[in-house]
Amino acid sequence: MSLKLKIPPPVVGLVCALIMWLASRFFTGFSFNLPYANFISPGLICLALFIDISALLNFKSLKTTINPMKPGESSSLAERGVYQYTRNPMYLGLLIILSSWGIFLGNYISVLVLPFFVWYITVFQIIPEEEILENKFKEKYMQYKHKVRRWI
Repeated sequence: MSLKLKIPPPVVGLVCALIMWLASRFFTGFSFNLPYANFISPGLICLALFIDISALLNFKSLKTTINPMKPGESSSLAERGVYQYTRNPMYLGLLIILSSWGIFLGNYISVLVLPFFVWYITVFQIIPEEEILENKFKEKYMQYKHKVRRWI
């Protein structure tokens, strides 16, 4: 059974956050203390919230779906605002939140979950979404895809 578009990205993010927390508890010998972590971590959360809220408001203004499980229901292609810099700002926001969590936990093993998150979301969410959007919006999406990077 394919996992493509089956697990909602926020659930993937929560599972990764849980794995990161468990890693920080079981692998205490891999801890680190980042200077100013108490400022960096909340700052990253604020950045992620700004990105995510901007993306959601963009979708709302276009009156298109925000459901990542049904990209075929998209009625418009988002190209403005934060979508000028990343094709996947909501997933980028999740990655930034997980990065903040990793800094807060202060554990190298926890931080190793971040590349797994990027891989999983890219393979099982982003690439299937892109295929659907290419079929739906054709050349317009292809031009956008060549102009704006997948993550950042």
